[in-house]
Amino acid sequence: MTGLAAGQVIGFKLDCDNFTLEILNNNVSQITIAGLDAGTWDPAIGDGVTSGPGLGATANFGAGSFTYSVPTGYNAGIDS
Repeated sequence: MTGLAAGQVIGFKLDCDNFTLEILNNNVSQITIAGLDAGTWDPAIGDGVTSGPGLGATANFGAGSFTYSVPTGYNAGIDS
């Protein structure tokens, strides 16, 4: 998933029952990562820039409305 542009919506579907993480770009699946560790997860965000002006981002962990509907079988995030 390269070449991100302003206004794109990156989504994450974390399945703690099957230990998978699916990453979506504008609600289209890009990759599913399987075999995740069942330990504690802490949400974080970054733009990978180590110096100079960053790209900026806004994270929504369920406190506000989403651009796309929450998929069936998932909840709206840590605030739900």
